[in-house]
Amino acid sequence: MSLRCLYLMICWSTLYNIDALLQLSVNPPTVEVGLTTTITINCSLDVLSEPDMSSLESIKLSRSNDTTPPVYTTLSTIDTFSNTATNSSDSAANAYGKIVTSGVSYLSLVWNKPIEFLGGIFKCEVSSLDLSGRPRNENMTSRVNVVSAGVNELLVRVQSLSLVIENMSTVIDSYTNRLLQSKKSLFLESSPFEGSRYYLSRPFPSLVSYIAQATCEIYGGTLAQVDSQEELSFIQVFLQEFFNSFWLVLIGGTDEGHEDHWVYPESNRNVSFFAWGSYQPSGGEKENCISLDTLAYWNMSDSPCSFNDYSARPRFLCEIPES
Repeated sequence: MSLRCLYLMICWSTLYNIDALLQLSVNPPTVEVGLTTTITINCSLDVLSEPDMSSLESIKLSRSNDTTPPVYTTLSTIDTFSNTATNSSDSAANAYGKIVTSGVSYLSLVWNKPIEFLGGIFKCEVSSLDLSGRPRNENMTSRVNVVSAGVNELLVRVQSLSLVIENMSTVIDSYTNRLLQSKKSLFLESSPFEGSRYYLSRPFPSLVSYIAQATCEIYGGTLAQVDSQEELSFIQVFLQEFFNSFWLVLIGGTDEGHEDHWVYPESNRNVSFFAWGSYQPSGGEKENCISLDTLAYWNMSDSPCSFNDYSARPRFLCEIPES
C-alpha cells in the first residue's frame, strides 16, 4: 500500500470519527407558525471520545437563508476562554452551553413561544486543535422548514385543547369539592365580616403555630389577623357560641426572635392592633404567639407557639377571604 493511500485512509478515518461524534439536532424539524411553542437547536461534541483532538476551542451556531451559495449569519458562540454562551443582538433565542475537557461539550439555542421564526439552514461549526497543535474545523448542517398550519389542522388542535380543558375542569371541580368537604370536617364557620369568614378549628391532640398557618393557607387564608376592635368584637361573639369546649384560640402574630415586636410572619407586616387582657403579655421569651383567651374574656394574651397538652384544648382561627 502506498504512503499516499495510507495517508488518505487515515484522514478519511479521522473525518469519519469527527462526523460521528459531532451532532446537530433540531426539534422540531418543521415549525408550524402560531402552533409551535418551543424550538431547540443543539450542537454537541463528545470530547472524550475524540482521540485526535488535544483541545476544543469554540462552538458556533449560524443560520443561512436558501441562497446559493449559503450566506451564514452567526446566532451564538461559546469559547474556552469565557465558557459562556452568547447570542447575537438580533437573536430572540436563549443561549446555553459549556465546553469541557472531557465529556460532552454543547451549544444550544431555545426559542420559547416564538411570534415569528425564520427557517433555513442551520450550521454548527467546531474549532479545535489536533495533537500537533494544528487548527481543525468541522461543521454540520440541518434544515428547518417553516409552514403555515391549515384551517383543518387548527380546528383539530382547538378541539383537542377543548377536551384537555374540559378534563382539567372536571379534575378541578373534583378537588374543589373535596377541599370544601374537608374544610367542613376541620372547621366551624362564621358568618361573613368585611369580605372574610372565620374558621374555628376542631380540637387537635397537639397544635403548632406554623402547621396551623399552613393549614389556613391550604384553604386560601391565614391565621386570623385582627386589625380593629370591631373585628375583634365580631370574633368574640363567634367564639362565645362554643366557649364551653375550649379556652384558648391561636391567631396570627408572633414576636419570636424579636421580643415585643409583633409581626405576621407570612407577610412580615407589623401587628397594628392589640387588645391585651389584664397583665398581658406576660410570658416573655417563652410565649411568642398571640391567642384569644377565655380567661382574658376573649382578649389577647401571649401564649406558647406549640401545645402538646390536649387538656388545654387549644384551637386555631383562620381568616379566609370570600371567593
